[in-house]
Amino acid sequence: MVRAIILVKSPKKLIAARLKKISSVTDSFPTSGQFDAVAIIDVGELVQIKEVANQIQKISGVDRTETMVEVQWRNGFKELLTSISVNIKKVGNVILAVKDIDKSLQFYHEIIGLPIKNQRRSWIDLGTSGALLSLHPASLTAQHVGDSIDNGITLGFLVGDVQSAVDELKEKGVTIHRDIIEKDAGKNAIILDPDGYLISLFEPIFHDKDQQTGGYQGFTPA
Repeated sequence: MVRAIILVKSPKKLIAARLKKISSVTDSFPTSGQFDAVAIIDVGELVQIKEVANQIQKISGVDRTETMVEVQWRNGFKELLTSISVNIKKVGNVILAVKDIDKSLQFYHEIIGLPIKNQRRSWIDLGTSGALLSLHPASLTAQHVGDSIDNGITLGFLVGDVQSAVDELKEKGVTIHRDIIEKDAGKNAIILDPDGYLISLFEPIFHDKDQQTGGYQGFTPA
């Protein structure tokens, strides 16, 4: 038998009662402090603890969990194996530190065409749904150093027609880092933004063009 304690962070008032309904949870109760509830579990094997933790993380309103597992006696003391799960739901933002936020806004909004979702003087969110592209002045946090080649940063956009996109961007004076190449997965070109960040424009050839991103495999940005 393996025993573990799972600490649960959740704003739900009755989270402790909800935890008791999960199989293998022998007891649960609310707490004060960093976490809001504790679940005590007893299982036959160590791997089952992860399964119970996954069930808890799927409960609506659970922000994160921390698991402490009673492992064994050693030197007269019981060891605890601690596992923290942040319970990440999705990618929220890709944040770019930029030298000139106005110049970057003009590039990504007016030239690339990303809609403005939220805008403050020192922070701009671009996009509509899914992960947002966020622009933030580098001077407010740290000195802007290097470009994509130095920092390993590359943005990837799916496009319907990469040739027409490249032609239009050339007319607007955008730097083409690498012209269009074609492989089995599709066509790809690389452009540069005002800070020298690489932007990959990818036109997949698969039938599910609106959903396909796996076609990036085989393309290198540099």
